[in-house]
Amino acid sequence: MGKVGSGIKAGLIGGLVSGIFLASANFIVMTVYKEAYISMFKKVVEKLIEEYGVKFPQGSPEQAALVMYNLSRIQGSIYAIIMAVVIGIVVGAIVAKFYEKLPFKNPLVKALLISYIILAIKTGLSLAFSGIGGFKPEELGIPQEITVLGYVTDIVSYTILGLVTGALYGKWMPKAEETLEL
Repeated sequence: MGKVGSGIKAGLIGGLVSGIFLASANFIVMTVYKEAYISMFKKVVEKLIEEYGVKFPQGSPEQAALVMYNLSRIQGSIYAIIMAVVIGIVVGAIVAKFYEKLPFKNPLVKALLISYIILAIKTGLSLAFSGIGGFKPEELGIPQEITVLGYVTDIVSYTILGLVTGALYGKWMPKAEETLEL
């Protein structure tokens, strides 16, 4: 397998490990802060009903909010795994493709660097686009600790991604004599 293939494979596994952590954290945080999430979803439902005339099959805003909460706990965890795997593949491919051009000699540090750069881009885009679509986070009453937990879990998950991807790529990367072809 070539160097990019090894990087993609390492990133896929790193993304899977990171995604499982994120999915678990999402499920736990949503369970612990159940009432806050249901209250937030209720505000969203009420706004959709009042401003856009949306009709929910569940009937009351409370019932619709509960359905949204239950779906979000499961779908959010699945989405976290899928997105972490995709991001892991990107990290692995970048590390492999630009390995010699990246600073540092250690593949762990190189993968961590790329992981943190992608985290910074993701966080910047998230902050830039928050509130688009008529739902500003402060209007929804999201508790500050949920926001802080989100940032902490992101930092931990991208650290896991970088460490696993770097360790595996360092183990699997083709050596100079193996890449020579006649």
